[in-house]
Amino acid sequence: MMSRNILRILAAALFAFAVAFGGPPARTLTGSMSNIKAGQEINSAKGAASGVTITLVLSADGSSVAKVTISVKEIKFEIKTPGYLSSGTGSGTNFYINGPFPIKNNAFKTPEASGANSATGRFISPTEAQGTAHLYDMTEKVGYQYFPIDLGEWQWKATAK
Repeated sequence: MMSRNILRILAAALFAFAVAFGGPPARTLTGSMSNIKAGQEINSAKGAASGVTITLVLSADGSSVAKVTISVKEIKFEIKTPGYLSSGTGSGTNFYINGPFPIKNNAFKTPEASGANSATGRFISPTEAQGTAHLYDMTEKVGYQYFPIDLGEWQWKATAK
């Protein structure tokens, strides 16, 4: 009887150790983002965002980030070109960065390209990650011509819920 209790305690301790130190990370992490660097003006267009959150969806085995979703509550923009001025506010925008992005040494990185959303992050525990992201949006100018809007660099921290 005593050996059965010792085995139960040992199994519980091993499980707790695996989860706390290198066990599989949570499947979905969410968190808020804060702006740390304003976006640059591109082709006479500039913008700003607020109410920004991030969601990371991991692969079933936890070896990669399957998708990064960045949700923006509000985007303000302004376009100034010769003979044309436009400004406005948009709301309810989601940006998707589809993976997979391998997790190596507890870190991941999405591809970086001019005018494309990107993110980097590091897992600080199986249930927490933090990093930075650069955000862009496309805003209509006239007809079907779109201008990229640089929304700047953002810092984030996400936790499993």
